[in-house]
Amino acid sequence: MAATNGILEGGVVTIYVGSTAVAYSDNATLQISAALREIKNKTDGRWTKRKQGRLDASGSCHVLYALLSDTGTSIYNLQDVMTDILNGTEVTLKYTNANAGDYEWTGKAQFSGVNVTFGDYGENAEGDFSWQASDAWALTVIT
Repeated sequence: MAATNGILEGGVVTIYVGSTAVAYSDNATLQISAALREIKNKTDGRWTKRKQGRLDASGSCHVLYALLSDTGTSIYNLQDVMTDILNGTEVTLKYTNANAGDYEWTGKAQFSGVNVTFGDYGENAEGDFSWQASDAWALTVIT
């Protein structure tokens, strides 16, 4: 992939489910968050103090609705996401640009929603899916 170390270009970031790339993804989000808990005592004065609590992750992805790749091979698509939702399947997701020395996010998740839009004649069907973390996520260096 054409990428520059240290500069994460959105167009080269790919989402994988297991080892299979998500088909025809053109826009994705990743949110890592921490719940904050208030800590206080009588000597703290007027300012609220907080400490980090539980961590969470979620995300979404916009894709074309394709059943096969342009070369006719099997791909991970919206139909697979729908099946995983119906079966309650936990998956491993990875957001990466596959550029050695850069970083990638990897973790366990479950799909929480899917939307499909069937446009007018001559338009591609497309959709979005969302997910929520079901276990810890990690930021690691790509080797």
